[in-house]
This record gives sequence, C-alpha cells and structure tokens, in this order.
Amino acid sequence: MADITLAALAMAALPGHTLAFICLLLASVSLYSAGMVWNDYFDFKQDLRERPFRPLPSGRVTKRTAAFLGLSLLAAGVIFAALADSAAARIGGGP
Repeated sequence: MADITLAALAMAALPGHTLAFICLLLASVSLYSAGMVWNDYFDFKQDLRERPFRPLPSGRVTKRTAAFLGLSLLAAGVIFAALADSAAARIGGGP
C-alpha cells in the first residue's frame, strides 16, 4: 500500500483519481493476502513438522476454508484491479 500511496502522491493523482487509487489499494491488499494464504496452504506438510501452532496445522482453519479464502482474495484482487483500470480510463488516465 505504501508504494501505491507514494506513487499517487508523487504523480499528484489525488483527489482526481481517488476511485482508481482506492481500487488499486484494495487490489494490492487482496492479492498480497491471497499469496499469504496460498503459501500456508501449499506449505501445509512442512508447517505440520516445523510450525504446528499455525492456523492450518493446528486445525483452527481447515484446508478447504483456506482454499476458499485464497480463491476469494485472488478473485477480489483481479476485480479491484479491473475496476481501477476502468475508473482510470473513464477520466482519461488509462490506456
């Protein structure tokens, strides 16, 4: 989020591109979080041995729930990125 905010400030994009800015922030957070969920999902066997206290190995979160969350966050990130592109294009800031 810091990189997106710095870029928006450096380009003097605010307040004119506020909707695109917010959508980019949400896309970034969603995609980053999806990556963290998928990392835990695919490292499950290693975490069972080395980090049994983590949510998946400890059973606090099921693998099915983690997969659903990972897919949902990934989809949300793509949707927010598309919305940011659409918002930027509407105001003449897109390709």
